Amino acid sequence: MPLLLSPLLRPALCRPGALKPIRLFPNSSNCPRISLHHRNAQQGRPGSLASLRATARDALSELGLSAEQHAAVEEVVRATSADSDLVQSVSTLVFYAGSVSAARALVVRHPSLLCCQLPSWTEFLTAFGLNKAQVQHVLCQTPEALLQGDLVKAGESILAFRRLGMDERAASQLVTYYPQLLGKSDEDIRATVNLLGRFQQGVESSSC
Repeated sequence: MPLLLSPLLRPALCRPGALKPIRLFPNSSNCPRISLHHRNAQQGRPGSLASLRATARDALSELGLSAEQHAAVEEVVRATSADSDLVQSVSTLVFYAGSVSAARALVVRHPSLLCCQLPSWTEFLTAFGLNKAQVQHVLCQTPEALLQGDLVKAGESILAFRRLGMDERAASQLVTYYPQLLGKSDEDIRATVNLLGRFQQGVESSSC
């Protein structure tokens, strides 16, 4: 079913101060997990290693990557010293992508998704008001917004939405289809809202 983007984007229709406070750095311990990844995640998080830990290799193996794909992803993870978060990142990606095959396709195209604080990003977005389908849309359609984004700047953007008087539903729909606004200036956000507020658009929800 289509998710209607407008007229919710019109500031005049939004309730001032309606957004609920959220944490800029959510507790990643509440992030959904598949059972094996949850057990592995409890084994501690040592510092950077020359090669991936066994638990991290197991997490990548569950994605069903080919040998070539596995080597490419492992190289990216080692280069960013992000293997300590890999177990949780894989389980988060599987949950929000909707299936192992969808998560695998995303990792093949964007291996850096496993190195961009993905559990914190998804908790941030859900605390902001996005549901699972909306987070999936961000991951599948505009993963660059998370890869190039910054959680601190994203929190500052939320304050800009508040200053515009946007309610939570309007703001979450805006972020779903324009997540690049998380990190933009007040002026950029205001200009986008004003532009979109002139139209009534139906945006089709799509999966990975």
